[in-house]
Amino acid sequence: MSEKTVEVLSNILKKVLTPEEIHSIVQEIEGLQREKNFWKKEADVWKNELVALDRDMNVLKYEVAALRQELKKGKN
Repeated sequence: MSEKTVEVLSNILKKVLTPEEIHSIVQEIEGLQREKNFWKKEADVWKNELVALDRDMNVLKYEVAALRQELKKGKN
């Protein structure tokens, strides 16, 4: 939003809302921003966890393949 648009909207809101209502709305927006930031950080943590699990799964695939090869050699 441009600064002019924000200014116009701000002036309109000041005419139709009380200072208490404006304060309440600002607090609600700030709370939502904090919550959004929290969930964004939480999502990043889980994303990193999934990347680590994927890496571990790939390592296990190679280990299983190596064990299968050893079993085949043992049977021959």
